[in-house]
Amino acid sequence: MFVKNASMFFGLISLALACTGKNESVSDNRAYESLAFFQTTPQIELEVWYEPEAAPYSDDDWNILNINLNAIFQYRSTPPTLIIPSTLSAMHTLEAQNRDGWTSSEILSLAAAHSTAAMAAHGSRFKIIFLNSYLRDDTGINKSVLGVSIGDSHVLAMFKPVIASTKKALPLDKTAQQVEQVVLVHEMGHALGFVNNGVPMVNNYQDTAHGAHSINKDCVMYWANESSTDLTSYVGKFLGGGAKVLWGPEVLVDAKAISK
Repeated sequence: MFVKNASMFFGLISLALACTGKNESVSDNRAYESLAFFQTTPQIELEVWYEPEAAPYSDDDWNILNINLNAIFQYRSTPPTLIIPSTLSAMHTLEAQNRDGWTSSEILSLAAAHSTAAMAAHGSRFKIIFLNSYLRDDTGINKSVLGVSIGDSHVLAMFKPVIASTKKALPLDKTAQQVEQVVLVHEMGHALGFVNNGVPMVNNYQDTAHGAHSINKDCVMYWANESSTDLTSYVGKFLGGGAKVLWGPEVLVDAKAISK
């Protein structure tokens, strides 16, 4: 969704995966960037920052995002090099921020204050920040938002307390890890231009009532699974056997059509 240039992926109080929003026109810059991502950009890098109490789940868990990004770039004649960190040693630690909540503009300011070495020529970098806090929206602190992709900024924020709350009290349970990855895939989908947010649609499958989302409930870009049962069902159905492609066929058709 896009609210004041923010695309959010929500977890309802019942721990559902949900996303709401209004349609807005696609900017020329976003359309241009989407073309570049799928036609010319030689390297796409994810730079991950985290607060000490908000460390991402790591190692094999990141295979889910890796597999899904490779799936949508497979149609390029020369796929981009993907740099996706999977261990904390390859990520960057923030000082504890000790904040109750963050507005989108505050997240952008935090991102601007933290950077690493210059990226490769003509490459693209997305900055993902894991916060030990919540989104602050127009209504105040929102403890249901799992993650947010902020407009054309290439900045994504993940709200670790909400993600961690999905963990079940079962031995070897990986629900929270899988939820975290599903949110990352969803938000990267927004950032790259799906659904109809820079990447043109071949078929009309946009859920216009909910912004840049798919009407296909089996697609990771579907706007909502509206109960904790639906959440568990989604993770179990699509990730129970391990990491796999979460994009619906409509998204993959769009990726193929725009790619060169």
